[in-house]
Amino acid sequence: AGFSFGRGSVAARRCRERTRAVPSSKSGDEGAWSGGEVIIKKIARALGARGLAVFGFYPPSAIGPDDRQGWADLLGFEDDELPAHQEFFAWVVHRIDPANLPALRRPWFAFLSGRTEHFEATFRIRHKDGRWLLAKGFGQAMSRDRDSRLTHGIGAVVDVTQEDEIRHQRLN
Repeated sequence: AGFSFGRGSVAARRCRERTRAVPSSKSGDEGAWSGGEVIIKKIARALGARGLAVFGFYPPSAIGPDDRQGWADLLGFEDDELPAHQEFFAWVVHRIDPANLPALRRPWFAFLSGRTEHFEATFRIRHKDGRWLLAKGFGQAMSRDRDSRLTHGIGAVVDVTQEDEIRHQRLN
């Protein structure tokens, strides 16, 4: 079974309870994190320590890494090779297999718009060395505006390439 930060999990419930009032500062700087965002940051670091690349959602202006080292490890980069926070989302999308983008758009926009409380998708993403990784992405809404649009969330991406290869070997 894969990682799930599902709506009913204790961690998700605690995060929702503690992030009802999200501070307006979204700069991504350590000093800007306060209140409920500190809890999200701690969860992101804990998840990243378990081999996941963690990111935060702060639409409309920022979707970026909450654990730069997790992303660097996942994709084979050094931390200083990763783009700036505000450029990160576009950089990741550029690394996703273009054939996978149409299938990702529907659940992603349903999640952002409030039609779903969480996001889950499997896709291929290019490693620095040029090989394709099979990745599974998850996102969980932490808060939404009056129109149900996402205002704050957390997500993770995990490499499931090896598990997929093992599954295929068992089938053959």
